[in-house]
Amino acid sequence: MMNTGSFINKGIEFEGRWSVLDNLSLDMNYSYLHTSKPINYAPKHKFVANATYRPGRFTINMNVQSIYGFYTGYVRNFDSNPNPSLDTEDFTTLNAKVSYRIGERDKGMNLFVKGENLTATRYEYMQGYPMPKAVFMAGFDITF
Repeated sequence: MMNTGSFINKGIEFEGRWSVLDNLSLDMNYSYLHTSKPINYAPKHKFVANATYRPGRFTINMNVQSIYGFYTGYVRNFDSNPNPSLDTEDFTTLNAKVSYRIGERDKGMNLFVKGENLTATRYEYMQGYPMPKAVFMAGFDITF
């Protein structure tokens, strides 16, 4: 762990949602972050687009996430080096989830299967620790 010292963050974020039909919605989010010095794990640009379709008791969700200018490594000597070497990642992932609701909309159980990073994109959140390629899961969640 490293103390980053003092810095200034400035940014802007946009978010929008469109209910195309009663059971189909699209939403997106974009954020831009400017920091006075490089901050680990803080992306300069992040874009997420999401589509959710709910036919009956099923919910089908797909999303794409793009990240640009994501600092992955420790940048040392911020103050003594005006042009430090920066390790950044740019990557896009595609995720999907299908679930089936048992019970009420607010209460009950959801059975689901989902896949993350379906395009098997190679990227690292932290330098030297690669994220897995495509990952598939199944499970359930219960709401009381």
